[in-house]
Formats: sequence, structure tokens, C-alpha cells
Amino acid sequence: MAALTGALTLAFAVMAFRAQHPLERAGYGLVAGGALGNIIDRLRQGAVTDFLDFYWRDWHWPTFNVADIAITLGAVLILAASLPLRRSKEPVLDQS
Repeated sequence: MAALTGALTLAFAVMAFRAQHPLERAGYGLVAGGALGNIIDRLRQGAVTDFLDFYWRDWHWPTFNVADIAITLGAVLILAASLPLRRSKEPVLDQS
């Protein structure tokens, strides 16, 4: 499991260096960094330590850690970078 995760982390790191869009580059970097953090936990402790645990009334959000936040935010940035941008067809006039 750790070997597969390590290989995927390396692949995301390589994709971060090859990415052209800044959001995409940051996204791949966050995913690789979060995965590396989880790998380190798994190798040192035998399991990933999830410590952020939130409740609201009777509702319980699944427990997670900072690496999970980085992976999720990275995925959102990669998706945002892949969305086509709408560009106005009218040129912007210089007001000076």
C-alpha cells in the first residue's frame, strides 16, 4: 500500500513541475504534499493519525487531518484550473 501511494505521490510531484497553469501547479503540489504526509504517518506509526473531529448537534463530520485538507484543496485547484475561462470578445478601452 505504501509503495503504491509513494508511486502516486511521485507522479503528482512530476505533474506539478510540468503544469503550466499556476492553480494546476499548486494543486498537484498540495496533493503530493498531503499524500507524502499521510505516507510518513503510515510508515512511522503504522496508520494515519486523524485528529480534527467536528460535531454540530447530532451531526458528526468524519475525522480528518491536515494532509487530507491539502489533498482536497489540491483536487479543487486542479479542477478549477481545468475549467475553460470565458473571455469577453470586446476589447478593453484604455481610459488614460
